[in-house]
Amino acid sequence: MNKSLTAFTELHKALIVDLMQLATSHYSEVRARAQDTLFNCFRSFPYCYSLTLPDLLRNLRKDENMNHEQFKGTLFVILGRKGSSLLTARDWSTLNELWPALVNAQHSEKPSIIRLLDVEITGYVRKYLDTLTLTVDIPKTCIEVAKKVWTENKSLPKPAFNYPSDEEISNGLKIAKARNEANINYYNDLINKLVGLMESGNL
Repeated sequence: MNKSLTAFTELHKALIVDLMQLATSHYSEVRARAQDTLFNCFRSFPYCYSLTLPDLLRNLRKDENMNHEQFKGTLFVILGRKGSSLLTARDWSTLNELWPALVNAQHSEKPSIIRLLDVEITGYVRKYLDTLTLTVDIPKTCIEVAKKVWTENKSLPKPAFNYPSDEEISNGLKIAKARNEANINYYNDLINKLVGLMESGNL
């Protein structure tokens, strides 16, 4: 699969949902192979990991009937590959859901799961979490410089699309503003959730 050439289809969606089920299978070899394929999908189709979030969040909830293999598979999917983990997804809406669920996840006495939570996952966040952008502001000077790509550009290649209209530029700025406001809300909500969990005394 090549993310620059392959369109994301309903078949891809169905496969990712099925792979998520296999990635938490009772059988270790099935889990490992499904996880490897799932990680390839995440790399090929940015943000397709959002299709797995409902299952991941459900599997993290405290449930006495949850088997160890399913919980372990869930943690491995979240951990992902080195340098590419849902723990450090560059999307505040994802972190706003995933981190509190992980902090409040069920406990286990199995050494392998304790190591996953206390060493692998905690260590990954500590080592690889970058400062994420909350807001992106586009000044008028930047817009004016961008306009010159069409009006004063003497080099090749030329833009392959038409000059954006004032309405398109205005809509783009509105979308950017809305995204900034959403990111701030997700961030504040995430902080409140984490602080609430720490102060609850139930961890």
